[in-house]
Amino acid sequence: MGAGAAGALVAIQLCETAARRRIPFDLLLIDPAPEAGRGTAYSTLDPRHRLNVPAGRMSCYPDDPGHFVRWLCHHGEPGVRGGDFAERYRYGAYLADTLGRAIMAAQGVVRVRRLRTRATGCHWTTRPGADPSARLELADGGTVEAHHVVLATGPSRATAEWAPADLRGSDRFIADPWAPGALDAALGQRHKEDVLLVGTGLTSVDIAMTLDRPGRTVHTVSRGGRLPQPHAVDPLPAAECTTPLPGLSLAALRAEVRQHIGRVMRTHGDWRPAVDGLRPVTAEIWASMSTAERAEFMARDGSLWNTHRHRMPPATAESVGRMRRTRRMRTYQGRLASASARPDGSLTVSLATADGPRTLPVGWVVDCTGPGLRLPGTADPLWRSLLDQGAAVPGPLSMGVATDHGRLRGADGGATRPLWTLGAPRRGELWETTAIPEIREQAAATRRGRPRPVGRPPPSPPAAAVPRAGRAGPWTPRASPSAPTRPPPPPTASVWTGC
Repeated sequence: MGAGAAGALVAIQLCETAARRRIPFDLLLIDPAPEAGRGTAYSTLDPRHRLNVPAGRMSCYPDDPGHFVRWLCHHGEPGVRGGDFAERYRYGAYLADTLGRAIMAAQGVVRVRRLRTRATGCHWTTRPGADPSARLELADGGTVEAHHVVLATGPSRATAEWAPADLRGSDRFIADPWAPGALDAALGQRHKEDVLLVGTGLTSVDIAMTLDRPGRTVHTVSRGGRLPQPHAVDPLPAAECTTPLPGLSLAALRAEVRQHIGRVMRTHGDWRPAVDGLRPVTAEIWASMSTAERAEFMARDGSLWNTHRHRMPPATAESVGRMRRTRRMRTYQGRLASASARPDGSLTVSLATADGPRTLPVGWVVDCTGPGLRLPGTADPLWRSLLDQGAAVPGPLSMGVATDHGRLRGADGGATRPLWTLGAPRRGELWETTAIPEIREQAAATRRGRPRPVGRPPPSPPAAAVPRAGRAGPWTPRASPSAPTRPPPPPTASVWTGC
């Protein structure tokens, strides 16, 4: 369930694999969004909102890193380079286009349908002599059945538990800045009041640029008070750490990482290649840490890691720097202590900062803390139903869910149901799992759990290979040109990738 970026990447892999191998099945995409592929991250229309990963690393395909760059070249940006940071809306268009091409390439083999609704429940049954099957309950009152389910739900919604009760009930509190129309009032011509953003990560940076206007100060506050670091204009290659890091105690790991960064700084004059060099082993390091070490890392090192690992594009960093120099953006280390309404409807907020109490008059308070991390308290009815029936259990530190390489573990500890997830729900196990380079690898792995026709082996490959969606250039037959092309057998299995 879910047809945002993660759902689209899974669907692309499934359609292309089925088309090549002539494996028929039904594919149902369940998502209320008007367009598949965008999700929340790539629906923004603000051209200042850019990817925070270079275009050369944002391909849909792990084995074809230049695919997105070629797409941009063929769609109005002939001068784009792999190191450029594309607009997020353009990336959403790329995902939607690549998905559409994959579906067209699989016509006659994969039957694709899309339901613009949400799944609110997922209940599993096993009949004697049959594989488990799922009954999905939909928000519109309907139900559907599936043999395989992929939960591509994306990050959990923020809970705003940090906000005082009076603030949560105010119409001047924006709990989800990405919701359609959420910022319209703050962007209105007659409103120029200052704004407080709670959170100083990448979401806060994007919202600050959107709300920026003459005469307004955008205040930001977070526990660490750190803004994301900028990407280098001319980045250097990643520098691998020569010391094996997985298995070290947290104290030893900190020391080795500091030494690694110091060596790279002395050699290259930049810390970024050192941090980038840790990416291939981040999941392995996280897996080798104890629960107590993971909790300590989250409390002491998480903010520092995130601001250096998840960086701003250079153009974004330049805009933010200009806002700060002209005092149109101010950042505080601390927390929001209280908020009260003023006679004109605006708010007075009190911050407990590292420099002492501070009171600010603001028009709006915006929750930019990012997605929720812990699943047990989720209000999502789909995940709630899976947790309640024991089809899913929380992951390490209650972040996300427990899986066996993406296949959900139940309360009995086994991963016996054909039920997968990818991306943010695997954060407790992998830590770094929300960026496209990680999600596309997981999507390719999910493909290996593809359905096969029931009761008989898959048909032989067709005479001609199916070209990859959106890939330019000729393609050649995999079999003899004289071999007849057989029509596909009727679909006998279903995959649901969804909400």
